[in-house]
Amino acid sequence: LGLHRLSTREFIEKSTFSGGFHFYEDRGKAWTEYTKGFLAHPLGFGPRYFDFFQISNGLGHRVNAHSMWLEVALTGGILGLLFFAIFIWRVAKRLYSVVSESLTPFHLSLFGSLIGLVINLSFIDGFTFRWLWFILGIAVVTVYNFKNKKTPSL
Repeated sequence: LGLHRLSTREFIEKSTFSGGFHFYEDRGKAWTEYTKGFLAHPLGFGPRYFDFFQISNGLGHRVNAHSMWLEVALTGGILGLLFFAIFIWRVAKRLYSVVSESLTPFHLSLFGSLIGLVINLSFIDGFTFRWLWFILGIAVVTVYNFKNKKTPSL
């Protein structure tokens, strides 16, 4: 198939200027089409939503939603999206209260990691990204231990 590893510069040049990979057009097309699919089916499709859509790029490859929020909406519908957004918001809000009371490097880095992941995963598929759930788990345990004045032991 002639697959070879491109340098970062070659990839950016081909995807941005020459239209070889249609990187940005594919993402916009995917967001548009998957949003239409979500609006047409607000209850969601379940974990294999991509079987209902055959959005492909200029090379004939299937394109995913490229957004954690769209992925959650397509999987769990409006209720799944609402519960997921509330969960993320509550964890972030409670972790922020810990950070505001205790400016330790651990708490600051954990909060920054969570916010950074949520922002980053808004532009790539990430609902099943293990680091999201790992950071969320650490955040929940940290908030619980802090509020109950427990010190984690090794």
